[in-house]
Amino acid sequence: MPPKKTAADAKKKGSASASSTGKKQSAYNKYMKDALADIKKKNPQLDHKEAFKEAAKQWKHHPSNPKRQA
Repeated sequence: MPPKKTAADAKKKGSASASSTGKKQSAYNKYMKDALADIKKKNPQLDHKEAFKEAAKQWKHHPSNPKRQA
């Protein structure tokens, strides 16, 4: 029979950041993290969904985008 789950086990579950899993963050994820913060700072009235849309539009032409459309 498997051992019972404890509160510590429950804390371990959930989304792990790229740094804790050893994975490298993609250029898109790095960009979105910074861009969302900037957009929300400049336009605090925007909800998250609208800010995300704006950041995605900007990503399309951003220099760090490997699939950039000029």
